[in-house]
Amino acid sequence: MNIEERKGIVIQIIDSETIKVSVINEEQGVIIIKLQSDVSGENDNFTTGLAYNSVTPVITTPVGDNFTIELPTSNTDIEQNKTFQITPICKNNSTVITSPILTYVVSDATICSVDSLGLVTAIKVGSTAITVKYENVEAILNVNVTEAITIVGYEIWANATTNYDYINLSSLRTWKVVESATLLEPLDKTFTFRLSQSDLNPSITPQQLITLLDNQTTTKIRLTANASIKGSFYLIASVDGVDVSRLVRIKGLTDL
Repeated sequence: MNIEERKGIVIQIIDSETIKVSVINEEQGVIIIKLQSDVSGENDNFTTGLAYNSVTPVITTPVGDNFTIELPTSNTDIEQNKTFQITPICKNNSTVITSPILTYVVSDATICSVDSLGLVTAIKVGSTAITVKYENVEAILNVNVTEAITIVGYEIWANATTNYDYINLSSLRTWKVVESATLLEPLDKTFTFRLSQSDLNPSITPQQLITLLDNQTTTKIRLTANASIKGSFYLIASVDGVDVSRLVRIKGLTDL
């Protein structure tokens, strides 16, 4: 197929037939081409003046931008002093956009902050909203900052200036539960005390070593040692489903 353009007229040779382009103009972005041929076909419509065409023309219309932002969730809870990563998915006409440039705006910056990469840091208890923007669209993430969960550790200490790990034969000693961080007694807690076997002396039971358990307060217990049997046992204090243990030994007065 040869195409020759002379003085605005295109001559096209198709199957040895010469077809002249008689009119070329543009209306609202659509190019209209009218062809003129001296040869008619058996399927041409002489009433309308339209030539038969076995191929249906396809007109493609440009598609405009249609941006969207999708968030995995529209609501999230963040513990105080913790972080949360926002992971938006941006699309244009259902096509995912890689590395979109996003803008994050938080309504109340005293409750949480958000950086340029969408990392949220919880500051204080409360609720706010973060607006995620891309091009001409936006999405909202509702943020609820909850109170930080404090895990308190406990230890069992001797109720004395020195944190002894023993009781002498025929002697008594008071033990107390303290918070690991402050070494203060948690007076708002009520502990349950019990004795447990030590594998250091599997044939000697705690009941042989201790003759009396006397609860002093909700955090203290006094133990009385037997007069002749030496050995070790565990003193266990329980509260809120948590067990705290301390290995205690019964020894002679001159033993190290």
